[in-house]
Amino acid sequence: MNAPFEGAVLTAEEALRQLDLMGIGELPPAAPAPVAPASQPVVQQTQQPSKESLAVQLTEDIRNLVLSVLKLDKADFSTTTPLMDYGLDSIAATEIGNLFTGRFNIVIPPTIFFEFPDLKSFVNYLTENYVAELQGFYPDVVATNAGSTAVAKETVAAIPARVVVPINKPVARQASAPTNAVPNPVQNDGPMSIESLWQMTETAVEPVSEAVAFKEAPTVQPQTPQAAPSSEVRQPSRELLASMKTYADRALVHTITRANKRPLEYATYGEGPPLLMLGGLLMHYSVMWLVNMKELGEHHKLIMFHMPGCGGLELQQGMTLDSLAEDIADVLTAQGITEPLPVFGCSFGGVLAQAFVLAYPERCSALAVAVSTPFAEGATDFQLLMKELQRSSSFMELNRGWPMASLPEYEKVIAGFDFRKQLKKLNMPALIVAGAQDRYTTPEYSRMMADSLAGSKLVQFDDVGHLLTFTRHEEFNRLLIDFLATLPTNKESVAKPAKTAVSTFLPATQSTLATIQSYVENGRQGHCVMLSEHSAQLALTLNALCNQNKTEQSTYRSYFLTSLQEAFDAALRLTRHHARNKNPKSNGRVLVIDRTRQWTDYFNPLQQKQGDELVPEI
Repeated sequence: MNAPFEGAVLTAEEALRQLDLMGIGELPPAAPAPVAPASQPVVQQTQQPSKESLAVQLTEDIRNLVLSVLKLDKADFSTTTPLMDYGLDSIAATEIGNLFTGRFNIVIPPTIFFEFPDLKSFVNYLTENYVAELQGFYPDVVATNAGSTAVAKETVAAIPARVVVPINKPVARQASAPTNAVPNPVQNDGPMSIESLWQMTETAVEPVSEAVAFKEAPTVQPQTPQAAPSSEVRQPSRELLASMKTYADRALVHTITRANKRPLEYATYGEGPPLLMLGGLLMHYSVMWLVNMKELGEHHKLIMFHMPGCGGLELQQGMTLDSLAEDIADVLTAQGITEPLPVFGCSFGGVLAQAFVLAYPERCSALAVAVSTPFAEGATDFQLLMKELQRSSSFMELNRGWPMASLPEYEKVIAGFDFRKQLKKLNMPALIVAGAQDRYTTPEYSRMMADSLAGSKLVQFDDVGHLLTFTRHEEFNRLLIDFLATLPTNKESVAKPAKTAVSTFLPATQSTLATIQSYVENGRQGHCVMLSEHSAQLALTLNALCNQNKTEQSTYRSYFLTSLQEAFDAALRLTRHHARNKNPKSNGRVLVIDRTRQWTDYFNPLQQKQGDELVPEI
């Protein structure tokens, strides 16, 4: 219950001290503010002092730890300023986390500073979740507060209630208290928010009977700096994220072991034409594409590449955009993908998508890029990237295992690249997507990329930042699906090569032709290579053309290897035939070392037992 106030007005300094008494701020104790009569008791709080005192000591210790890592003076540090504003990066976050764990034996991920960006919010998180663990390090504080609490129980009822009154505001008298009166802060269950204080200082007070009445105050927006241009960010619901995890769990994770090369990892999901998906820096597929997999997988087989340092892969030294593009090409080969396919990249994945398309244009049918850039300027500002990711608490909760400590190695990967001139040489459909409020890869970068790609389509989403594919996943999924549906499906959609292709065919020798002829004449089968319909028609056409204006008709031998599978098939058959010709007792068996099961499935697609395979003796 509130008591009538006897006309005194608090100064600004006294108002701040009043906040300190309510658990807000860090000012030292001072002379008490004017009080109401002693007959009015206040609500007793028995547990808050212990937690508050623990927070004070914890704040002091962690502040010293942070100052030592960031090399700051105590006078220049505020507990409510985001640590990133002081220069916190992935390395510093990891070092602070390690020092904290060594001091308190509590393990925290480096990404914790995304969810709780300043020291005050971080300490509040600790006191809410680790009280038992922390009290073991501050027994004196706990014991002292236990005694203080007991005294408070005996004396607090005699302490008159303090009432904050407006400063330099006229008092407006009313007949009765309004129904929507703002409650006295002393009666709140917890500390009063700073917004409530500003609201109260805008409000007139009048003593009415035995209660202090407040006029309705206008809504006042807090004046603290915002983490993003928009105070509200659309986010997927927890229920949706939980349901999407079911589909992420259905994806298959593949590992490729290569001779004298680093291993590779990627995941596949869905059915339909393949779609290569390249995510953000060190993003696991189950986080990066969680809200995209289900809908995209209904139309395409998703091939989701993992970068070194992500998933089950160790971080590698000396990586380049070219070496990563080569890794992607090996993934497609392992998947048996020989036809051009669309490539989609988001954020750093957009940079990697450009690198891959430029290095292997013949393997790409289209390019889609979201919130990315065609050159290196600003791309290594990872602090700004962290602030963009922090705009979505849901995404940060999913991404707690993000290996921030690996970011410096990727800073070397993207340093100095500029694709703008090279992109002008490409000739393929392209979709570029930007977020109007993205501060890391601003819309200007997307426009420059679109200007470099002839015939590209630029789409900008309003009221959204760098996490466009997550926070606006429904609209984005539909946009990408519609774009992919417009792509040509024939081989004429292959991108124009950016460099001259090198022929891998060698001229036929008499020995080669004799071997093939012997196989056709004496082999168990009457053909060398199984030809597609188009290849067979072309062979007949070439034979007819070569016989034009000839006095004697001849049969010209044309040999086609129209795919990697057919080439390997032909090589095995010729080898077996040659072995049998040299040694009639040879059984012609062939040993194939197949790490990917690609050839196992090709020669024995029905998984028959030995001797019943489609192509036996392999």
